[in-house]
Amino acid sequence: MRSIIVHTALGMLVAAGMPSLAQPPGQCGGQQMRGTWSVSMSGWQTFTAGPAAGQTAPVVGVAVVVVDYQGNFTGPGTIVIGGVVNDFEMSGTVEITPECTGVLKYAVKVKGSPVPAPGFIERAVFDPKNDQAVTASVQAPAAKPMWISTIRRLSNQPLPVTWPEL
Repeated sequence: MRSIIVHTALGMLVAAGMPSLAQPPGQCGGQQMRGTWSVSMSGWQTFTAGPAAGQTAPVVGVAVVVVDYQGNFTGPGTIVIGGVVNDFEMSGTVEITPECTGVLKYAVKVKGSPVPAPGFIERAVFDPKNDQAVTASVQAPAAKPMWISTIRRLSNQPLPVTWPEL
């Protein structure tokens, strides 16, 4: 009898330590991304075109993005690639599944460039409990990206954002 009680107690402790089994499905969705978010990224990229083709450079960056009620986002940022600093504006879409996985698709317009560069794609995992997401780059124009980003909520409201001039 004592063995049954011990095994039952151990089973309850194991089950209590497995929150994914206790949480109801459908806990995530695009509406949870609505708001204002900070983005920090770091990694590397290998250029596939232009004079730097074949070269690999470190990448770091920060941005602030605003996600609206339809999953569209915009925002300013700064990226440093191989020591070269560029301010930019980004715009795109975010899709989050009920299982808390997702994808970001966006274009980046570097300050002084006449047109945005489309074709950036990142896979994402959203953590609704901590109001953050992590992403991994899977596609970038003219480069093989190898960076990860951490995205943290600043506000539940999609607020206007500006980037100060340097």
